[in-house]
This record gives sequence, structure tokens and C-alpha cells, in this order.
Amino acid sequence: MSKNNKTYKSSEVNIGGVYMGGHYPVRIQSMTNTNTMNFEGTVRQCIALIESGCEYVRITVPGMKEAENLLKIKNRLRQDGYITPLIADVHYLPDIAEYCARFIEKVRINPGNYTEKRRLNTKQFSEEEFSAGFEKMASRLRPLLKICKEYGTAIRIGTNHGSLSDRILDRFGNTSLGMAEATMEFLQILKAENFSNAVVSIKASNPLLMINANQLLVEKMISENLLFPVHLGVTEAGQGEDGRIKSALGIGTLLQKGIGDTIRVSLTEDPVNEIPFAKKLVENYPRGTYLNVTEKEQVFIEKIELSPLVEKWKRALCYPALAVLLAKESKNFEFSEDTFADFVCLPYENILSKNHTDYRKSNVSTAIIIKADAFIKTPHISTSNQIFIECNKNDCENSFLIGLLKEKDDVGLVLSNNNPKELLKDISRFREQGVQTPVFIKCIFDAEEQDIWLIKKTVFLGHLILENSIDGVLCQTEGKDLAFVSSCILGIFQAARKRISKTDFIACPSCGRTSYNIEDTLKKIKAATGHLKGLKIGVMGCVVNGPGEMADADYGYVGNAAGRINLYRGKNPVEKNIDETDAIDKLITLIKADGLWVEKPH
Repeated sequence: MSKNNKTYKSSEVNIGGVYMGGHYPVRIQSMTNTNTMNFEGTVRQCIALIESGCEYVRITVPGMKEAENLLKIKNRLRQDGYITPLIADVHYLPDIAEYCARFIEKVRINPGNYTEKRRLNTKQFSEEEFSAGFEKMASRLRPLLKICKEYGTAIRIGTNHGSLSDRILDRFGNTSLGMAEATMEFLQILKAENFSNAVVSIKASNPLLMINANQLLVEKMISENLLFPVHLGVTEAGQGEDGRIKSALGIGTLLQKGIGDTIRVSLTEDPVNEIPFAKKLVENYPRGTYLNVTEKEQVFIEKIELSPLVEKWKRALCYPALAVLLAKESKNFEFSEDTFADFVCLPYENILSKNHTDYRKSNVSTAIIIKADAFIKTPHISTSNQIFIECNKNDCENSFLIGLLKEKDDVGLVLSNNNPKELLKDISRFREQGVQTPVFIKCIFDAEEQDIWLIKKTVFLGHLILENSIDGVLCQTEGKDLAFVSSCILGIFQAARKRISKTDFIACPSCGRTSYNIEDTLKKIKAATGHLKGLKIGVMGCVVNGPGEMADADYGYVGNAAGRINLYRGKNPVEKNIDETDAIDKLITLIKADGLWVEKPH
């Protein structure tokens, strides 16, 4: 986005009478994961999605027989009174897209695999070859645009990381810039053909890449006055808590910046499960109301830097750090090692009254927390524990406190402000006055629904972590929710690629192209390899986008045909067409052969 972070005002697009963009609300969509040839099953899943609140339903169309069945599916839904727009998801075959465009409300095409086949050895493209490739792409796209104009069909230009064309890879690499440029090429063709009924999307399994690419795309669209609506999603996000955190980080961060007209939360679960979480995301982050700042404020915020951690802190923690504050009522709480906190903080008044548990017997450091006004009265506090000083909004203006903090190299600063704009200002004020103390943000777990808490904290903390504005998070909990809270915070750190504390699973939500039960398989792979901290494992439904989308994974488990699996080491296939019953054991054998296997802790 531009420095002003102004809300992106997209144009309006009509998709089967359900408009998006402009002043319309952020729309929610999903995709069926049934085989498109399974007529009854796909109809049932479409109805389940529609009745759960899905506003657009996407269905994969890998070939002509699926395209013909899609027409039958649409007719049945309309006969049953369901008028929700349908989207045909097309790969590789322009004639399939052109056929579907005559009866479907929207067609999704991918610039990377719609236009040309990937060569094994990419050569360097000359200017003439690069331009010729663009012209060839435009000539293949024009017939679809003509049909879409005639039938009032919308198009989504859906660019995925890992499926860029050779031309784009050669010039820009497999990068956020490459994805933005690939999308802009198609938009230039749409502009030349005077076609405006289009939506754009850039997706990746890495939330950071997805965020950066979308911001680049919006900047480019603004500069070219091509204000198409933007579809947001983190692809291959996975399942459970991890999938929801990745989606909240990528989608929520962009919504708060004013980018996004429709979203899909991609989970390796029943697609109906995506809708409630997507609704909560949109309800909590209506477009562009959260972090819009003026240009002057943006410059102010950009001055924030991480503190130069002193050696004591370097030895004590990873970046970013996680601390947990236990309330007085939690004095007898048994600290669980699976929360992975770096510090357990106890109120200073508890220390004085000796009314606390000695956590130094565990592998987790004990720290005390003292409010700034009490610290000012007791500046030479003597304790063998790490000290955290909790400040309120006005403490950043207290010159005496500032002087004390500048003398200290063994304290942590804890700030609590739920307004991110004001919080960033507070951090900037401390830094401008020379305070280099590590800054922790206080994060309180309250009684609201876990999903809502997860969404709010992911978006709030995610922005601060991505911008390198904070050194850690301090969570306040009564004890019973400690494992959930610490797991979420570490999940946010991991999704932001700032601190790796567990195995990272890149898993697609599956679709009609998937030939095995990916949801159950992912659970089995997690159970077998979830202890391999730092390892990235891709679990992909098919070979269409699978190998590309898991491009930064260490290992890949990719569906090939019914009951058959391909295994990858990085981008390279190692074994092909393995029987599904043997594939997980062979994956483990591969990891062991590379010396990366460790036994599960007891």
C-alpha cells in the first residue's frame, strides 16, 4: 500500500447478481472438495456451503466431462431454489474456460498455467521472446473475454505462488513481485479489451509472501488506474489452529489495511468449517477501519526498531519472546512444559508476600512484573529474577521513568493498549527518548469465544511482529487456558516466520482433483512428524499446483492418482506412484535417510 495506508476503493463487479467491491460488504466464499463427477455429493456440499452463509461456491473443472457435469449441478441447484453464484475453477485448458463461461457466473483462471506449459530447463528470455510470450498469452485470452462479455460472466485472475510461467520466473523469480507482475500482465490485456467484470487474487501458503504480493499488486493497480476487486486467501493454510492463524494473519492484516473485497479461508477440513471462521474475520475487520494512519503518523511509526538486546536477554530467550503472567489466584497452578513460554511472570506484590510458586525448578525462567509507578518508588529493587515493568499510556511521558529505564539493561517493558495506532505511538515515544529496553505487549485472555480471541490477537500481534515493532508478548491468564494461549501466540510467531517452535505443515484444502482423503492423511502425518521442530512438510492433493505451492517445503507428500502418492525432497520428486498405504512410512524413511529425524520425547 501507499505510505498513507488509505483504503483501496475498488470498482464494483457483478457476479450472478451478487455484487462485490465498491461499497458492498466483503463477500465470503469457499470451494467444494468432492469429485465434480460425483453429482449428488457435489450438489449436497454446495447446498451445505450455501446454507452456512457461503456467497460464492467454486467447483473444480479439470476437463470437459466435469464441465458438462457442472452445468447439470447448476441446473439442479437452481431447480431446488438455490441461486448462489457458482465459479468454475479451470487450469491449463482455455477451451474448458470458454465452455463454462457460457453458463456459469464466474470463471477462475491462473496466469501461470493457463497460458503455457512449464519447461524443465528455463532459458533466459530475450526482450523479443518475452514480448512474443505476452502476445501469445493475449491471443489465447481474448476469445474467453469475448464470450464473457456476451454472457455477462465474471473472471477471476487467480495467481498462485509456485505456478508462475517460465517468462515471469525468468525475469522476476518466484517472488511476490513476480506474482504481482504476472497478474498485471493479464489486467493489461483486460484493459486493452475494455473488460472490467473481473476480480484479482494472489495467494501463497506463506502469509508474508501473500501480504507483500497483494500490497504490491494494489500499488500497481492504483498507478495504472485498474481498480479491480481483490480476493484474499492464504492457500494451503492447513487445518485446526495453525490453518486459522495463517488465514487470520494474511487475510486480517490486509483487511485492516483496506485491501480485500472477498475472502476464502482455506482449511484442510470440511469446507463448511471455513464459513463460520471467515464470517468472524469479516465481522471483526470490516475493510480498512483498523489501522489507517496519516502520512505523518506513518513516518513516525516507521522509526520503531527492535531493541539491541543485551547479552543477558540473548541468552534467555528467542526472538520474539513469550512470557506468561499468572494472576494471584494461580499461585498453585502447575506450569505445563508444553506451553513453551520463556518466562513465567509473577506480580511483585506476590514476591514480597512470598505467596508464589518457585518456577525456577522447571526449565522456564521466573520473572517478576511491577507497575511503573511502583518501580519509580523502588528503582533499586533487588531480585534474582528478570524484571518486567508494566507501563500505562502516560508513562512514556514520565521523564523520571525514562531516566531510570535508560540506566537499566536488565528489564523488560510491558505495554498494554488495544488500539494499535496508539500503541505504536507509545513505542515510538520510548524509542525516541533513547529507551532501548525490549518491549513486550500485554495480551489478556478474556472470556470471549476462542476463535474470536484467536482472530483478534493474530491480526493485532501479527502486524506488530511483521513490522518488527515488538520484542515479545506477555499473556495474562488465570491458568486453565495457558496451553491454548501460549500455543496461539507461538503459532502467530511461526505463521509470521519469526520464530519456529514446531513442524510447519503446508496442506491444501483439497478439491475435486484430490484422489485421497487428505484430511485424515494430514492428521496421520502430523501425528508421525509433528515433533520435528523447524521442518516444513507439504501435504498436497494433486500435482496441478501441489509441487509449486509447497516450493519452500523440505518434503512433500503429493497425490498423483487414485491411491497413489509422489514424495518430494524440496522441489525434486524422489519417489513416484507409491501405494498410499506405504507412503507415510516411506516419507519417514526419507527424513531419516537425510539425518533430520529425531525420536519423539517421552
